[in-house]
Amino acid sequence: MPENSTSTETPSPATATPSLGNAPESRPQSVTLLQAILIAAACSVVSGYAAYRMSAAHAVQAPQVALLDTGRITSAQIEQSIAQPGVTPEQAKAVGEKFVRDLNHEMQRYADAGIVVVNSSAVLSKPSGLDITPDVAASLGVKLK
Repeated sequence: MPENSTSTETPSPATATPSLGNAPESRPQSVTLLQAILIAAACSVVSGYAAYRMSAAHAVQAPQVALLDTGRITSAQIEQSIAQPGVTPEQAKAVGEKFVRDLNHEMQRYADAGIVVVNSSAVLSKPSGLDITPDVAASLGVKLK
């Protein structure tokens, strides 16, 4: 073969590509990014749950509050006691003392249940549903007007 002639041979693949030696195979970057996203999402979920549990465990719950109109109950009880014919002052005193004991017993029931009872005459804003006056009066046998 003459030296100046062009060869129509194609180079073999072994000689056409440069040798990289023992270089590691390159992986697609999307798999690494996907793994990073999954790890970040898992960490976010775990830390969010832990924060929720910690805040719920240390949260101070406001006590339940009930309103009682003691003046209204007391006035109704006194009127009922006076309305009975032939009541002596000693009998009226005994009825009044029993009423006070029974009222204190009712208030202790609420306290044992963790409910704070506030005299409604001292409250400026009275949301509906907090007034226990009719319930307490019924427990004590007092008829409210």
